[in-house]
Amino acid sequence: MKEVLMNLDLPDVYKENLFEYVPTLDGVPDYIDLIPRGYTMGKCQKLHKLVSIESMKYHLNEAIQDGEINDDEMIEANKLIQEAIQEYNEMST
Repeated sequence: MKEVLMNLDLPDVYKENLFEYVPTLDGVPDYIDLIPRGYTMGKCQKLHKLVSIESMKYHLNEAIQDGEINDDEMIEANKLIQEAIQEYNEMST
């Protein structure tokens, strides 16, 4: 996933399914990995926000499939995801 993210063209506005989120310990590139690719700190933060959104969506779906979440929690999780998407859309690169 790290290589996919390093080669990803970040859209200004959030788009779904730009990459397949895979839970991993070292799957998200750090700023130092992205500097040679012309990333600014702002663009790196935007990438990390995108990964965060996809992670929240992934874990919400896992909880739903495993029956580990109730309706109120699902509503709150979706609210947090929408807030994160709004933050992403407001970020500059």
